[in-house]
Amino acid sequence: MEYLPKGANFIRAKFLWEIGLHIAGNPATPYYGNRDICITVGSGSGAAYKPWLRMSCGSPILAHAVARGELEAAIVNPSAMLTQAVRGKGLFTEPLPLCIVANYPSWDRFAFMVHPRAGIKSLADVKAKRMPIRISTREDTTHSTRDLINQALGVYGFSLADVEKWGGSLQLNGGPGDKRRLKAISDGAVDAVFDEGLALWLEHALAAGFKPLTLEPEVFAALMAGLHAGGLKVLGGCCGTSDMHIRALARRLTLASDASFETPKRETSSFLSAPGTPLVPGKFAIAKSTEIANKAGNERP
Repeated sequence: MEYLPKGANFIRAKFLWEIGLHIAGNPATPYYGNRDICITVGSGSGAAYKPWLRMSCGSPILAHAVARGELEAAIVNPSAMLTQAVRGKGLFTEPLPLCIVANYPSWDRFAFMVHPRAGIKSLADVKAKRMPIRISTREDTTHSTRDLINQALGVYGFSLADVEKWGGSLQLNGGPGDKRRLKAISDGAVDAVFDEGLALWLEHALAAGFKPLTLEPEVFAALMAGLHAGGLKVLGGCCGTSDMHIRALARRLTLASDASFETPKRETSSFLSAPGTPLVPGKFAIAKSTEIANKAGNERP
């Protein structure tokens, strides 16, 4: 990132930004509380502030606010949620007029962790035995991890709602490192943790005896095939993905099953796309292209 321009006004702006981060970062603030920051660029040279560009972080469905004109840009994380918004799929009932204006790579991972006492060797066991397990997950049903969980479980033929019907329960949390989760792990009150943000809870879970599950190659292939059907052309994996997973994917996509696959020596978590391509791993800011283009080319704050 470039250095700030020189001048007292920019120093004051940075000062206010740091105060805002401190307030929003209060660990006592609940997940649905005032913990998201909206940056507004505009003119404060008169008796009233005149906003020119508003950018915010928050829930993926904040994409609606951009489409309605309440914001000019917002972070949609992960990028697949932006693809849903553009195509009117998943959480979005109709296509929204959005596009990518910037991205940054994010090395984030998701894990299905279970405790050995539950007797789960595969997520298929949960369906086959209708196991009433206790799962730690996010309380925000629009969070991308909840969408991923239901997609993955759907390949096995069940859902979180089914687990509850079988007598299981959901231990709900705000962020991945929620104190309620950490306590539940320590107290043995949960049998499984399904989430990302591993830096905030994984070590705690490992110390309590939890073990990761690996998706079977066929399940991995089914999930990736869905991305391919949605337009993604670069497919692969990391963190336990084997040649068997890649071969299963190749067979699923009717590629040459006898092709030679070489394990990459260096993993990467993000790719860049050509302008206008909405499906790329990473975290993205979004906006209506015509408005951003007009503001960038024809106006000054």
